[in-house]
Amino acid sequence: MKYSKQPISILTQIEKFSVIRNICAHHGRIWNRRLPKIAIPRKTLHSFIENKQIHNNKTYSYLCSILYILNLLSPNHSFKKNLLNLMNDCPMMQEKEMGFSKNWRQEKIWL
Repeated sequence: MKYSKQPISILTQIEKFSVIRNICAHHGRIWNRRLPKIAIPRKTLHSFIENKQIHNNKTYSYLCSILYILNLLSPNHSFKKNLLNLMNDCPMMQEKEMGFSKNWRQEKIWL
């Protein structure tokens, strides 16, 4: 996986989120989609994932980036809580297909 030497713009990341928004708005599935590659930052000011060896074209990378930006812009959001509840309640064990790492729940951003 290649990393850019240029800083990652939050606006560039947010533009990529529109892909997920459009799929969901039209009742499409995202759990096994291959999405446009999103930049995974190496250095961040706040907690992000330690395991950077993830697929940057799968749902998990997008969810981590969305959570990171929400933590910056709206610290009292309910996205993480709702997503964790959904992952606990959903019997489909599709985490691997969505690009989740084995120990994703131990990452600081998800605690």
